[in-house]
Amino acid sequence: MALNATSAALYATKVKDDLGFELKHLYIGWGLNFLSLFTGLLGALLALCLTRMVGNKKVEDEEK
Repeated sequence: MALNATSAALYATKVKDDLGFELKHLYIGWGLNFLSLFTGLLGALLALCLTRMVGNKKVEDEEK
């Protein structure tokens, strides 16, 4: 969530300055958005894997 706020702030304040449009700031903002999206998906995948591992462990314990 903090990365989304940071990228939004960069996009809103740094896209234009005294010299006009600067594409590098747009790349930084979108890069942070994609980084935030990627880390969120990675966290969800890890949580799913952990849930399945714990579920399998409970099934194995019940079978014993």
